[in-house]
Amino acid sequence: MVAIAPRLLRVLCLHGYAQNGETLRSRTGALRKGLKSSCEFVFIDAPHPATASFVEAGEDGGEAKLAWWNAASDEADGTRPSQSMRYAGWDESQTKLEELFAEQGHFDGILAFSQGAAAAAVLLAALSAQERPVAFAILVSGFIPRDESVSRLLRAGPKLAVATLHCCGEADTLVPASVTGELASLFEAPVVFKHTGGHVVPGNAPFRAAIKLFVEPHYAAANVATEAGGNTAVAEAGAEGRGAEAACSARD
Repeated sequence: MVAIAPRLLRVLCLHGYAQNGETLRSRTGALRKGLKSSCEFVFIDAPHPATASFVEAGEDGGEAKLAWWNAASDEADGTRPSQSMRYAGWDESQTKLEELFAEQGHFDGILAFSQGAAAAAVLLAALSAQERPVAFAILVSGFIPRDESVSRLLRAGPKLAVATLHCCGEADTLVPASVTGELASLFEAPVVFKHTGGHVVPGNAPFRAAIKLFVEPHYAAANVATEAGGNTAVAEAGAEGRGAEAACSARD
């Protein structure tokens, strides 16, 4: 039997507001190290600059501060995009994400933080409606978008069948655990992990263990399918080879 190399799960990673792909990469090092034998991570940037008044230029070493959407209303009062009832820019972000799936092929899962987790939830609903759902999602400090035009499909039901792990911080004042719980309730069988910290992607041992346990069955399923496909291809190649040998024998 021909040995088939294990297939790594492809995981799309969506950063939070006023961050970028490299920011999320740098803050998930411990998680990625624990999954290096089962997952490959693809980090991308949101298409819009973050325009909220509280965003300070030059923060995080001058790296780009990006957004999946901004608040459509005047933000002079400091209104956070997560609290706004109207968003600007989501249509372009959704188009970018759907085009990414079309151009790079399908992803097995999504890892997302804060606004990125909210964006991921809407994307999951859209992909499910298009009958091309991903297998799993890890949503950290996620929330249901408050703009009803953005969250309509997500709220419409039925509950999404995508396997999800929702992580929330008991000390998170930006996206309280109860808000993350509301998002989790829109999925059929959500797993909820609570930590004692705030608005962060935790890298502690309990969360690393929870993610590994959550991902393992998806890795196993993907490689069972890969092995089955590989064995079928080998069998077909063998049959073709035997057929060719028989044809040559007949000519001889």
